[in-house]
Amino acid sequence: MSVSPGSRSTHFPGLFGPAVAALIIAGLTDGRHGIVALARRLVLVSRPFVRFLSYALSPLVFLLVALLVAIAGRSPVPAVGDFARYSGRPLVGLPVIVMLVVAGAFGEEIGWRGFALVPLQQRFGPVNGTFVLALLWAAWHTPTFFIVET
Repeated sequence: MSVSPGSRSTHFPGLFGPAVAALIIAGLTDGRHGIVALARRLVLVSRPFVRFLSYALSPLVFLLVALLVAIAGRSPVPAVGDFARYSGRPLVGLPVIVMLVVAGAFGEEIGWRGFALVPLQQRFGPVNGTFVLALLWAAWHTPTFFIVET
């Protein structure tokens, strides 16, 4: 992922939009009880912790496998410094990028899965509710392809 040297655009405000919307709607519809219920769902781990952790870390495993396949196939792999770049941000280092990605994903998941998914599934059923959420998610992210340099 490369960033234009003079780029200032970023998608950080959009990463927290779903969380902010979820908190506002939960507060408006159910008051303090709605916000507390949403906060409790953030720490709910319904599977054994080891299994949960394996799901949570699976993207890193996929990245490692992809890099190993590229190396084995003698394909070019990104330089280590490329992993420390992020849209609209200067080179800040891999640990900071990991923190930003985790925080950003957490911000989105509060809104999408923590708040919107359950009522959509109750209204449309498990599969159709998930499909509706996927459409909303895609509509939310589509403008990013035209705004942020990636």
